Order: sequence, then C-alpha cells, then structure tokens
Amino acid sequence: MKLCRYRKFPQYHYPVIADDCLNASIHFPRTLKTYGVDPSRVVVCGDSTGGAAVTHITQVLLGQTDLPQIRAQILIYPIVQSINFQLPSTQQYQNVPFLTQDFLMMCLCKYMAIDPSWKDAILKGVYIPPDVWKKYRKWLSYDNIPKSFKNKYREPHFPGPFNEAAYLEMKHLFVVENQSLLADDEIIAQLPEAFLVSCESDVLRDHTLLYKKRLEDQGVPGNILEKLNICYMPNFARFLHERVFRKTNDPKVVVTNLLYGTIPVRLFQPKVTSSRSRRGIIYYHGGAGLLGSLDFYHNVCSFLARETDSVLLAVGYRKLPQCHYPVIASDCLNASIHFLRTLKTYGVDPSRVVVCGDSIGGGLGVYISQILLGQKDLPQIRAQILIYPIIQCINFQLPSTQQYQNIPFLTRDFMMMCLCKYLVIDPCWRDAILKGLCIPPDFWMKYQKWLSADNIPKSFKNKYQEPHFPGPFNEAAYLETKHLFDIENEPLLADDEIIAQLPEAFLVSCESDILRDDTLLYKKRLEDQGIPVTWYHVKDGFHACILLFDRKPFSFPCSQKILDAVVRYIKSI
Repeated sequence: MKLCRYRKFPQYHYPVIADDCLNASIHFPRTLKTYGVDPSRVVVCGDSTGGAAVTHITQVLLGQTDLPQIRAQILIYPIVQSINFQLPSTQQYQNVPFLTQDFLMMCLCKYMAIDPSWKDAILKGVYIPPDVWKKYRKWLSYDNIPKSFKNKYREPHFPGPFNEAAYLEMKHLFVVENQSLLADDEIIAQLPEAFLVSCESDVLRDHTLLYKKRLEDQGVPGNILEKLNICYMPNFARFLHERVFRKTNDPKVVVTNLLYGTIPVRLFQPKVTSSRSRRGIIYYHGGAGLLGSLDFYHNVCSFLARETDSVLLAVGYRKLPQCHYPVIASDCLNASIHFLRTLKTYGVDPSRVVVCGDSIGGGLGVYISQILLGQKDLPQIRAQILIYPIIQCINFQLPSTQQYQNIPFLTRDFMMMCLCKYLVIDPCWRDAILKGLCIPPDFWMKYQKWLSADNIPKSFKNKYQEPHFPGPFNEAAYLETKHLFDIENEPLLADDEIIAQLPEAFLVSCESDILRDDTLLYKKRLEDQGIPVTWYHVKDGFHACILLFDRKPFSFPCSQKILDAVVRYIKSI
C-alpha cells in the first residue's frame, strides 16, 4: 500500500492536491516491480476529498497507455462534484459533524482561492451558466436521488438567477479536477469497477448516490455500502481524549485540585476579588460513565466560572471499567453535600448554588436535586441546569432514539454498551432492554403517562415508526435488569410531590441527539407540576458538542451557542 501525503492549504491552493496525487500515482505504477506488486491488481482508494482525488486520477490514467491500468476504485464517502449544494443530504445533515456545510464551504473557498463573500452564490448556484446547467442537470439533479433518501427534503429553486460576476469569480470550479462526476460518457464507460461507501448521516451522502448512478448507467460494475455506523465509539472517543481535549490554563481563573474523602474534585475560582459572595456551580461531567474526566472538562468548567463570575466545583467521580453501579451517583451526591456544607470557605452565596451537568451528568443533576430536597440542614439548590441529559433508561424507542441512533458522539450501541457495563447486565439482554421486554405490565401501566412517545410533540416525530412497545413481558429479563428501575437511574419517574418541589430548570436539547427526547419528557413533567422551565433547543446541535467550543478546527457554532446560553441563564440568578 502506498499512502500519498499531498500538500494542503493554507500554504497551497488549487490545483496542488490533484497534481500531487496524480504525480505520485504515476510514479508508483512505474516502479511496481521494485515493491513486488502485481500490475494487474492495483487499486486506488480514498475518503472524502481523497475520494475526489481517486475519481480524477482514475479518469486521467485511462489515457496513460504506458502504465498498468487501475483494477478498481474504492471511494469512501467521496466528494465528486462542487456545483449542486442543494441535494437532500446537504439539507438533512448540514450540521452533523465532522463535515458541516459551513466547514465544507470554508475549505472549498480557501482551496479554490474564492472570496468567502461568494459563499451564498455557490450554495444557491447563481454562478452556474444556464447552458452548463442544461447540459449537466441530468447528472447533478436531485431527481437522481432515490425517494427513500428525500425525507425532510424541501425542493429548492436551483440554480438561482444567473449572476455573471459570480461566474467570473468562480469559473475554475467547473474544471475536471473538481467535477469528476461530469466526465463524458466515453470516459465513465472505461472506468474500472467501483466499491462505494456512503454514510447516512453525511452531508456528502448524495455524492456517492449520484456517482453510483453514473457508473451503473454506463455499465461499470460496482458495489455500494450504505448507512454505515459512523465508527466504533470507544476508540474514537479515546482518540479525541488524547489528541483534541487537552486542558489549557486560563490566567483569569484559579484552579485547585482537592480530595473530598477519596473523591477528586477541581475548584475553579475567578482570580479577581469580589465584593460579595459569588454564585456556586456544582458540575457533573458527561461521558456515559466510561469517558470524561476533570481534565476532559477543564476548559468548559474554567469558561463557565470565568464568564459567570462563579465558584465552580467539578466532581471527578469514579467510572467504568473499575467501578460500577451505584458508585457514580454516590460519589456525586457525597461531593455535593460536602461542598454545600463548606460554602463559606469558598465565598459562595448559599442562596445561589446551582447544579449543572451534561449527558449522564445532567441525569445526576436531576437525581441530586431530588435527593437534596430532604436535606433540611443544607442550602437548597437554586436551579438545575441540564445539558442534553439522560434521565431515564426504560424507553429506548422514543423518536430521537430511532432518528439519531448512529450520530456521534453518542450512538445507540455505545449507550447500550455503557449502560450494561455500569449496571453489570450481561450484554445478551441488550435487545430485551431495547424492546422493553424487561418492563412489568403493571410498571408500564403506572409510568406510561411519563415515558410514552405520546408526550413528544408531533414536530419531532419525523421519520418515526411507532413500535409495539413494550414487547411481551419476559420475567427472566426483568430479574436480570430490575435495578434499571432504581431512582438513581430513573429520576424522570419521581413522584409528583417531589417534582413539584424542585427548583427552576434550564434545559438544553440538541436536535441531532439520541437523548433529545429525554429532555422533552422532563420538560413536560416539570411544566405539568408548575416548575419554571427555560428550554433552549439547538437545531444544529449534537451530543457532547460543548466539549468542542474552543477546539478549532473541530469547533462548531452550536458549542459556543450552548455555553453562552448557559452563561446568560446563570448570570440572571
């Protein structure tokens, strides 16, 4: 295998990538004997922009009669055209990491040396001459995308009215290196067989579908693999932890590592002195009980402490694989009680302490808010701030679970793996949990009013296929999984008398998140009991996105938006 490391921007621009890959690809076939390679079995392979390089090079090498011919082209979610940015997948997944529409357009403009002010012209297609569209529409149109892929697709008026000034600025977009999809039929017909990979939750999904149709129309053999899971989540998360989420020290925040008994905690205090007692924030981090740490969330906590002028305590609870249920809840509760008893030490106003958490940490925030209601000797929690929380482990057939089960950073498979490991449930019972076979009929009869998908607004039920849930009761499954129903794991199901006493809440949900509907269920429960709720729904958000707020180039607008909204809410208290 030969890996081509081409030059990239910002130092280099069009057509350097294509030239580098082509030159390296010509050199390698000429020296195959040196590497012991069979000249009849050479394939080219690439992903994303590398897939674009593959299609271009495969086409160019057709004319190189002095070189071995390529045996096959292997394209993994390739970009094969940069003309029609109004395809269904561009609309449906424009905010899904790791390739958002905005990031795609930024990279395109930088590489092609196009002023970013022309971005909207590219998106609307106003730079496309009418004769060009007339010629190539048959290959570029969304009419070529199967109906099953057009869910939630609003057919646009595309291309927009022709703008000659835009065309003159961007006419180099139409050269063959950038539009391998548009090669003549005679070229496409000569191409080697193809193996195409598309991912459902990908802004480029429809590029693969368009290219597949072009190849098939010309009789080129191939296979397509659709709707892959994004990746194996534990390995991917470890990569992010090691390479991306590194803590940085903020000179405006004093950070102190402490131990509350055996529980590590980290205290964040604004360096500037305050004339009065500050707000207190108790933060429980996410990570599905397996990932996350004080270092992982260091920058998020430092930002919140600085921007809200608050004292923030982050709890470093024990996690998998060493520790299991109910360790996480016990650690967080014990650390919270200790902090509340020593607020004076840290200069915290006891009437302005909030609990805050994301993902599993949001669920912990709910549970601890409920438990502390009975602690009359402690200051009462002023508010609960819950960022895409998990607050129930019973109904895994809600609309968002179906719609976003393969979206990073929390896929359904990863969530179920962590749940089983934490609760020490044999993974063989996973399907029983998903189908609800472990739920006793009398339990469901009692709690259906709070757990059912009927509580989810219709606007969130797109593509939702209502299942038969729960399935037929399996007593063996119940006996193996009955600790699922403990209050630590099901704070959504607390009695009305408890819910009615809870403090006001600030709830954050993200559209592209398997846990979106947990927030919606909890919102309804609070509102039904008259608890003030501020709900912040992020349409371009996804699970765990706040961790990326300062991690360029991996940051997304939704990351900062959520933290800014949390800051505004805390400052209002």
